[in-house]
Amino acid sequence: MDIDLITPAMGALLTLVLLPLLAPVARHFGHVDAPDGVRKLHEGEIPLTGGIALFVAMSLGYLLNAPVPQEGVVFVAVCAVMVLLGALDDRLDLRPSTRLLTELAIAGAIVGFAGLSVTTVGDLFAVGPLDLGTFGPVFTILAVAAAVNAMNMLDGIDGQAACIAWVAIVAVVASAVLLGGAPDPAALALLGGLPIFLAFNLVRVGRRLPKTFLGDSGAKLLGLVLAWELIGSAQGSAAWLDPVTVLWFAAIPLFDTLFVMSYRMLHRRSPLSGDRNHIHHLLLDLGLSGRATLALVTSLAALLAAAGIGLELLRAPEGFRFAALCAVFLCHGAASVALVHARRRRTARLFEVQKNSTLGRGRDTGEFARLPRTRSGDVERAAG
Repeated sequence: MDIDLITPAMGALLTLVLLPLLAPVARHFGHVDAPDGVRKLHEGEIPLTGGIALFVAMSLGYLLNAPVPQEGVVFVAVCAVMVLLGALDDRLDLRPSTRLLTELAIAGAIVGFAGLSVTTVGDLFAVGPLDLGTFGPVFTILAVAAAVNAMNMLDGIDGQAACIAWVAIVAVVASAVLLGGAPDPAALALLGGLPIFLAFNLVRVGRRLPKTFLGDSGAKLLGLVLAWELIGSAQGSAAWLDPVTVLWFAAIPLFDTLFVMSYRMLHRRSPLSGDRNHIHHLLLDLGLSGRATLALVTSLAALLAAAGIGLELLRAPEGFRFAALCAVFLCHGAASVALVHARRRRTARLFEVQKNSTLGRGRDTGEFARLPRTRSGDVERAAG
């Protein structure tokens, strides 16, 4: 099928215009991300306007594609509320429970008023299609909230959430071209807008482009849009993909979220607590640079999305595709656990080196600094 090229071009142009315009406004009102020397190690105060610019570009790209269906208007309105929630979180650092309840309410609105619903998960277990029936709306609400949080948790290094989202959107559009589907205007607008944002996000401070972050508003927006696009492409009469295929498109956010939450609960911590066990943290702690980590994670996402499209084109049994995805997840989990243990050993060695260095200086000067007493588990907490 022919793909509309005007909407991606419009998304790119609007993003290009809006990002430089919004940067000084954000600085004036203090809507910036300042370094803290611990978690935020960037240089200078960076405007948190990437999500706002992408929302405006996506909304105009969507609404200018007349005629706009009622569910499209609802979708744009719900996205506006999600962007507002993210902006408030950027400024006020909302409590996790407040964020989650609001996200569930937003997901409920998009299900109730826009008709988004997962009605079947397909033939995942080779026993026939599994229809969700009355549980479908509840499952959809949970899936949308999970997608929003998964993308937000991936926004830990420059460009990562935007790259992962762009890979998934490219996969949706490419599969529509190959299989005769009709991609949503929101996907087409972000297809053009996200590369422009990445140009602003990945430059160094002081260059001609004002460096910009997505902010929580942008990461949450991308999660909501991905949920809308992936569910829409695999559910309903206009679907062109099997439900299992879209899991391949979102494999990295899915794997990362399942791993970190499972790891936290196994260690008797809240699944919503913070740690350094996300895929990008583990690769950074292994010694990779931020750009190398971004390139590796994005390449893995693209490879898995391409595999999903290939298996769809080959019409491989859905049960086989799901089993293969589960096998990849187990490999991801095993690799992540290995990296966590490697970091723990490395942290223990660094502590030992620091202790020996302190004792060595004491022998030279006659003054011994008091070393902190450690308890079992201190090294694990320091490492993760």
